[in-house]
Amino acid sequence: MKTLIGEAFVGDLEAVRAMVAAGADIRQVNSAGCTAAYAAAEGGSLPILRFLADEGAPLSLATNTGCTLAYIAAENNHLDVLRFLGDAGAPLHTADNNMVTATFIAAQSGNLDVLRYRTCCCCAALPSVGR
Repeated sequence: MKTLIGEAFVGDLEAVRAMVAAGADIRQVNSAGCTAAYAAAEGGSLPILRFLADEGAPLSLATNTGCTLAYIAAENNHLDVLRFLGDAGAPLHTADNNMVTATFIAAQSGNLDVLRYRTCCCCAALPSVGR
């Protein structure tokens, strides 16, 4: 059986639109704490993420382990998704339950484009330390 979260992950925009039009709950959370927006960010589907955001899907929720949409986008090297999230005001600097940030996970995963974006374009949003 197809689910909104599953279709968002695989990038099937038409299926996602149809499910939402039929009344699917865009705020639904699965047992891991994932939403359709999280699945779209993980799968790198910017069109689905934009659609869900336009429909009112929250972009600031985290999974049960504290992973945000920015974290999963950075981990999977989805720079366009990360930029969209930043422009939409989603939290980019939140650490997961193990205190790991999207910047750290991008560096650990070798996602240099994401890391460059995170360190060059997001520095103004970082809290100042010792200033």
